[in-house]
Formats: sequence, C-alpha cells, structure tokens
Amino acid sequence: SPSEAAAMGDDLSGFELADGLCPSGKPCLIQETERRGISLKQLVALVKLLRSRCSDDGVVNAWKDTSAASSTYGQPIRMQTMNLYHLNSCLIMPATSLWSCSFVELISTSAEEQLPEYFVSHWWGEPIVHFVMCLQRFSEARRLQRPVFWVCAYANNQHSLHMDVSADPSQSSFRKAMEISHGTVLVLDSEATPFSRVWCTYEIFTTLQDISKPLDIVTFVAGGDDALPLVREAEPGGAQREVLVVPGGRAELISEGFIPEDHRKGEIFQVG
Repeated sequence: SPSEAAAMGDDLSGFELADGLCPSGKPCLIQETERRGISLKQLVALVKLLRSRCSDDGVVNAWKDTSAASSTYGQPIRMQTMNLYHLNSCLIMPATSLWSCSFVELISTSAEEQLPEYFVSHWWGEPIVHFVMCLQRFSEARRLQRPVFWVCAYANNQHSLHMDVSADPSQSSFRKAMEISHGTVLVLDSEATPFSRVWCTYEIFTTLQDISKPLDIVTFVAGGDDALPLVREAEPGGAQREVLVVPGGRAELISEGFIPEDHRKGEIFQVG
C-alpha cells in the first residue's frame, strides 16, 4: 500500500498511488460529468496522501515539474507550491489511465454522494493547499454539513476532454454543472488571475446573470511561514473529521448576502 511504501522510502508513480485512492478497487461510474462533484473530505484526504509522500524539505514523491512552459521546469515539486498542473500530470492522468475515467469516479463509491452543491471557478496555477484552505473556509462560513464542489480538473475526464469542453460553452460540462449547483465560489490567487482567464470570466458572468445563484469570493492570505501544511483532527462538533492547516496562512471570504457568522457578529455589535 502507499503508506507501507512511504515507510520504506520507495517512490511511487501516480499509477501506483491509485491503489490508495480507489476505495473499491474500481471506479464508480458517473455518466453525467456535471454530477461529478468532489467533497471537501475527499480533497483533504488527497492533501493528506500527498503530505505522507513528502520528504523533509517538502518535495512530493520525488516528482519534478515536466512542463517545458513552466517557470519551475525540471525542478522538484514541493508540497507548499504544488498546483493542479503538477497534480494532473503526476497523479490524475496516470492514476486514471487504466480505466480512462475522471478522478472523481476513481475515488468515489456512490454517485449520489458526489452531486455538487457549489461550482468552483479558479485558476489551476494556485497551490493546491491554498485552494483547499479556501474551500474549507467557505464551507465553515456557510455551515455546510457535507460540502461537495464541482472542480473541472477532478470532474472532467482528462483522457477525453472533447467530451466535456465543447465549442459552445453553454453545452459544456462547466455550464451544466453551474446549472445544478446552488451557486459559485470564486477562488482567487494573490494575483487575481481568474479575472484574466476566459473560462473564469465566462463562469463569473454566467453566475451574475442568474440572481438565484450567489457568487462568493475567497482567497488565501499567506504568512511568512514556509512550514509544511498538515492535516489534523477537527474540533469536536464540526462537520469535518479532519481539517487542513497551513501554518502562518489563512483564507478570507467575501460572501454575497448574509451568512450565519454575519448574524453572530451583528448580535455582538448590538450587545456591545
């Protein structure tokens, strides 16, 4: 198993890591791409697995950046900065290659449990740990009991993208996922890159056109600590059993409309 290999110090390929990701030994078929959400619990578990494969200096599974267009081409991939471009080439594509399926189908056991609550608009280049921290903060603020998100990299079948990304955006898996979701979460990196990406601006525009769909914005604020992220047990009474912690950093949210914690702040203000 991956945990045994980690203890022995062996490096596993993305295909071999699939053994620790596929709970039933085979993918769970979810025919409609828009219904392939990934839960916060599954995202935290993914980070936990990657963290278990880190060396002392944060290099993940001895992987290196293989994209010639990347500014870190040829360099080791570190946990603190690993993004979806890295994850797609090192893990998602090889792990799903045997079945030619989406990542969500690989890690799921029940199609019903993967129905997305919220659509996520973001850029693949932000660190994965920052991305998960943002969704964790959003889920806490909205008091979601079992948050499930539609994230293109995990939902689309990366081996046959032509099936999910059509010439007409209104017929794409993105648009269909937005239609069945309660709203959109826009995850911003430090450079606000999504505002310069065509697909992201389309997703934002589409959300704003529908007054029934809230648009919440969340971003990660980094501190000066370069320590490795960790997954720890959540506080008693919380919806999540485990939570991701990035030392020195935090996620900040701008919500559309009032959220439960706003009402609490109002009560404190009135009492004061």
